[in-house]
Amino acid sequence: MRERAEITHYNFNNLLYSTFFITGFLENSESLGYKFRISKEIPEELSGSLEDDDGKKIRYSMCLFKVKQGNEQFFFCIDTYDRCDSHKKEDRGYHLPLLKRVKYYFKVNYNKEAIEADLNLKDFKTKIYPAFPFSPIKPSALLSWISLIYQNSLGDRTFVDFIKMVRHFFYTLTVDHIKKMRRKKKRFDILFMVVYYREEVHAGHNEFRYQIMKELQKYSDINAVFGFVSRRKIPGKFGEFRVPSFPLRKYLDCLTSAKVGIYVRGVHNCFSFKFSQLLYLGMPIVGQTILNNKEAIMKYPYFDEQFAYDSPKEIVKRAVELLNDPERLKKLGESNARVFDEHFTPKRVTYDIIKIIENKLTEEREKNSV
Repeated sequence: MRERAEITHYNFNNLLYSTFFITGFLENSESLGYKFRISKEIPEELSGSLEDDDGKKIRYSMCLFKVKQGNEQFFFCIDTYDRCDSHKKEDRGYHLPLLKRVKYYFKVNYNKEAIEADLNLKDFKTKIYPAFPFSPIKPSALLSWISLIYQNSLGDRTFVDFIKMVRHFFYTLTVDHIKKMRRKKKRFDILFMVVYYREEVHAGHNEFRYQIMKELQKYSDINAVFGFVSRRKIPGKFGEFRVPSFPLRKYLDCLTSAKVGIYVRGVHNCFSFKFSQLLYLGMPIVGQTILNNKEAIMKYPYFDEQFAYDSPKEIVKRAVELLNDPERLKKLGESNARVFDEHFTPKRVTYDIIKIIENKLTEEREKNSV
């Protein structure tokens, strides 16, 4: 009889990027028969792999884990960085030193074509696997929160970081709470709130979103709420649509009160948090086409209809059309809620990750036994 497996999470990352996966691993631990723990220790075996070639520490949106069972142990990670290639200048691609050391590298913004075209990634393609999109949630177990807030692998969190983590605890919601929000009464026709990006490299994203707002402005007969969310003054024409920052909890409450949700890709064309948020709120969606992990994502019902537009004018035109078709709105919303519940919950996403690992390990053992 094999010894019970143990999965350890090394807690050095921003909770926005890890709580979804931590929740899933916790929820699966009993049914799949493994122990799950959170560690503040730096994994000694990877001491030379937690910095990139420029000496920068591993970044805040990487989730690192170790699996131990008997004498066998190995590392795997879930990379939530924006870019789908290994671009280093903007520090948002694959973490190459870690890619070389882990056994399995799961990538949220997985793009097979980008891997094939990238000389830094090509030799490691057999250990890179897709992971489904996610968004920040609150683990249901208070004990997990205490561990996450107080245990820090790299020991470089400041008091400001601590306050941010506490705020995250209060302003995010559990999956069960989010599902209950689906029943909220609709107060708006369309809600489109997006973050304003201040880096020059993201100017194109700001412009695309600005054009959506200008299109929405043309429809004075619909109740549309839209704007760029920012704590500070926004320069130039974008300042016309500035909206002061407000908590995630309040945003989700407003979002679920709209009849239609507009989806736009995140920076570097990554999956934005809104992808998951719109799904788990069971909202009908009008959005940009999906560029990453298309083969897996676009197979779900009505996704080809909802993620099908690449111009601001098309997106707004379709959203307005849907407002005049209540039956279609209802059908799309119900389908999206069902798809989330069956395929995109933390429990299901991490279950799929575990099964990929188990299947690959089985293949490896069978190959070695021949």
